Formats: sequence, C-alpha cells, structure tokens
Amino acid sequence: ALLGTLLHSGDSYREVCDLVRDEDFYLPGNGAVFRAIAATVEAGDPVTPLAVEARLKLAGQCEMAGGLVRLGELHGLAGHSATVRSLASLVRDAALSRAVILGARQVATLAYREAESPADLAQRLAAIASAVAERAGSAGATMADLARAVLDDAAAASEGKRLALAPHVSEAVDGFIPTLGAGEMLVIGGRPKSGKSHLAGDLAWGYARNGAPGLVLTLEDPPTTWTRR
Repeated sequence: ALLGTLLHSGDSYREVCDLVRDEDFYLPGNGAVFRAIAATVEAGDPVTPLAVEARLKLAGQCEMAGGLVRLGELHGLAGHSATVRSLASLVRDAALSRAVILGARQVATLAYREAESPADLAQRLAAIASAVAERAGSAGATMADLARAVLDDAAAASEGKRLALAPHVSEAVDGFIPTLGAGEMLVIGGRPKSGKSHLAGDLAWGYARNGAPGLVLTLEDPPTTWTRR
C-alpha cells in the first residue's frame, strides 16, 4: 500500500523518506521498487510505473521486482496520500520488530550453547535495543528501559545474586501442552490481555526448574512487571 501510494503520488516520497528505508521492506523486490522511486524523484522526473520500471532496468533489478505487471498491481493498492506517513510508520515498525526478533534469536542460541557470559549477552541485547531506540525515537523508550534492566540483571547474576522467580505451571497445563519435535512450534492465540505472555513466562520458568533453557521476548510489558512476578 505504501509503494502503491508513492507510485500514485510521487510527491509523497519526500514526506516519508525520513521514516522508511529500502532495507525496511521484507521483500527484496519491494525494497528495489522503493529505491527506484527515490531515484526517480531525485532526478526530478514524474513518478509513474513506466518511469520506475526504467530505473529498475538500469539497476538490473526489474525481474526481481516483478516488472511492470507487479508495478501495476502496486499502483492499484494505492491509498490516500494523507495516510502515507502512517503507512511508512507501519513498514518501519515491522522492520524494527524483525530486527528485535532476529537479535533475540541469536542471543537465545548463544545462551543455549553457553557460548557467552550473561554480561556479554546483555551487551548484545543492549546494542540491539539502542539501534532500535535510535530509529524509533520516543517509541524506543521501552526498548531502552529493557536494555538497562537486562544489564542490571546480568550484573546481579555475575555477583551471584539471582532473581527468585517462582514458577506457577499447573499439572493441567503441562498435560495440555503437546510434545514438540525438533523445529516444531506451538502457537497460542488469544485476545489482548488474556494471559498469553504470562503463560509463556510460567512455562519458561517451569521448564527452567527442570534445567531446560528458555527465553521469553515481549515488547508489551515493562521488565519490572516480570521481575515482580
């Protein structure tokens, strides 16, 4: 929808170029279209599907982007130009979420292998949080708070002080969760505030009681909510 709006109204590009980057798009072809739109605007040419196709051909990325057919499809998804910044914010926020998830996955893998100390892992998380906060602006305050909490917890752990997190997993829940094989995942859906994140925390702490590693990633609650529990 963002790309379609930019193709429909090239002037809108200057309204969003401070919010979104080509690497923010999940599909490489969409990132190529965004770069081609930017090049067209910077050259002072009218933004049309044909003009963008020409830029894609010059960059050797027309096939990857789907060619004129794909540009026509995007053009048909155009929203109102007044919503273009909201659309750009959605693309940016999705990219930031992916960055957090990928970074946390890497940290979880290192923790599972015990490849780095808790303090080193905390530094990795802090770097991820700082990068996200820098792009998110005021919305990144939660990430910055999370980074500080992680660093504090790591420092306490290195001094032999650990948080007393009591698990509350009942036998009924244990019996309901199916046995998962390698690479399998269980998805639990529910309305907001129905207890999905708390269940994940209870499961992680319950398994940790038996020596199994676990990691819970949530951007909904402040760290203090979890440490109190």
